[in-house]
Amino acid sequence: MLLPKGVPERKKIIGEIRKRGNFVFNTDKNYNDGELIVSRRPKNAENKSAKDYRACANCRGFFSKLTLRVHFKSCTGINSQHHRMATLLSRKVAGRIHPKASKVVKNYLFPPLRDDDVSRAIRYDELIIIYANKMVQKYRESRHFQMIRQRLRLLGKFLITIKETSNEIMDLTSIYDPKYVDDVLKAINLSAKYTESENSYQAPSVAFSLGTLLKQIGNILITQSIKDHNDSTKKNAEDFLTVFSQEVNINVNRTVAETQLKMQRRKNIILPSMEDIRKLRDYLTTERNFAMDAVKKIISPATWLKLAELTLTSIQLFNRRRAGEVERITIQDFGTHQTIEESNSDLFDSLSNISKQIARKYIRFTIRGKLNRTVPVLLDTNLLECVELVMKHRTEIGVSNYNPYIFGLPGGDKKQYPHLQACHLMRKFSECCGAEHPERLRGTHLRKHIATTCVMLNLEAQDISDLSNFMGHSENIHKGIYRQPIVSREILGISKLLEAAQGTQGIEAADDSDDNNSSDEEEFREEYEYEKPAKCSSSTTPRGPSDYLTSTKKKITTERYGFTKKVRWTEEEKEAIFRIFSENLQKEVLPSLKTIQLVIKETPALQKRTSPQIKTWIHNQLKKKTKKKLSFSN
Repeated sequence: MLLPKGVPERKKIIGEIRKRGNFVFNTDKNYNDGELIVSRRPKNAENKSAKDYRACANCRGFFSKLTLRVHFKSCTGINSQHHRMATLLSRKVAGRIHPKASKVVKNYLFPPLRDDDVSRAIRYDELIIIYANKMVQKYRESRHFQMIRQRLRLLGKFLITIKETSNEIMDLTSIYDPKYVDDVLKAINLSAKYTESENSYQAPSVAFSLGTLLKQIGNILITQSIKDHNDSTKKNAEDFLTVFSQEVNINVNRTVAETQLKMQRRKNIILPSMEDIRKLRDYLTTERNFAMDAVKKIISPATWLKLAELTLTSIQLFNRRRAGEVERITIQDFGTHQTIEESNSDLFDSLSNISKQIARKYIRFTIRGKLNRTVPVLLDTNLLECVELVMKHRTEIGVSNYNPYIFGLPGGDKKQYPHLQACHLMRKFSECCGAEHPERLRGTHLRKHIATTCVMLNLEAQDISDLSNFMGHSENIHKGIYRQPIVSREILGISKLLEAAQGTQGIEAADDSDDNNSSDEEEFREEYEYEKPAKCSSSTTPRGPSDYLTSTKKKITTERYGFTKKVRWTEEEKEAIFRIFSENLQKEVLPSLKTIQLVIKETPALQKRTSPQIKTWIHNQLKKKTKKKLSFSN
């Protein structure tokens, strides 16, 4: 039935038809003639351009960016004041991107990009869009999309820079010609802010990343040229990569490596203090208990969110995990948690009472770590209760059942699942806890803190290997990257070796005076003897400065674990070893470390010794016995 003229419904329907027709005209190149039809024309004094307008995702009318949220609320009833829903949906429906863009690139990768000259430079570049299609096929999880966007924006900035240096270059494909190699190198130096006087880059990672990206995209262009039977483009791209690979290694990569090493050497990393870590831990524990009580009484989005935030940060602080690992703990991974009693009841029964208490206190499960490693997470009973409470009420808060993350948030779709950001929360709570230096309480600094602290604990090689596996990196990374040099050890320890090598006297007196000074090391460990395994000692004859070292009261070792004080074996300790390991001494067979460890637990006289120390001492006794036999036979 036709509505008569003048009826409000008729005007509303005609307005909607007009907006959708204008939307087709504005977005379809077959109809558009270079103009943009908007819902409300601006005043001439405002001097606005087409980039100042966006389409409403509901009615398809084009409105000013400044008023789009107001219109979106009246059009849909959804308030987007505190999030970017109106903007993201507007970019998604407008679809301003190259036709070759895949559905994922068009609907999920590009809409969150900032709408500026950089994004406008890449959205219609065919080769960059093909590269984006390849990346979303390779990295299918939405958590990788931000990394892909960063690469695309870097290419966009490079493309703008090289267009300014050469008028002949129109798109990224045109640079893959050997005659433009020098222009490309010049644009890389400009993008990375190369300083010729200092022969260094202000942003060395930009230069290195651009070199890698241009090689990858060049190979994609060659593949695409083979598909299109475009021999000329294929040959130019191959010749360009041959010349560019050689030139970039000479002119860029060497300088990048030197600049990065210089920056690392000059970077002063100050780790958080134990006092600040305690303040953060106590603050999180107190606030988490309050939030847990509040959720048990009345469930609301605010109390549930606070409990989830505090629980996530507490897990990161205790386990020293990477932010991305803990924030993406899945419900399925958490469901596999176990205790020692559940996984190995025989082992649990053999534990001492103290060990059983620890075993009952913690549960363990594994998650995905960096480079697809499987890394463990430990939770105490309080954190376990908090996690279970967060999971129990997540549906009431509006978290989708499809969201696989424990710390998931309401919203999202089947391609993107929002979750809490551990990095932002660590920054937030470090400011609230009253720490003296909150800027030092960061995820990476906390990981470096525990790696450095372990130096003071004089851990054995197996303990260091276990810790590095728990942290989710190799032992070399643990020692070379995360472990920071301890200034006090190098000044107070190595200086003695250097002075001893020059025959300087009076070191022993200075060493004794150091015992009266309090240091951070005493907070972590008590001094105990460290001896090398017997197989490592090849000679007992001192040479050079070691003559001095063996004559001092404190034995100084050059082991990387630090300088430790040698404790003599007491008669009670020797008698206990001779009594318990008499059969091993007679048969000249060394006991296993596991056997020695059980003996230590049952023998009070050996409580101050470690298993390797006792095994080394027994080995030395057998060695002396063998020497006596040889001398007697001679």
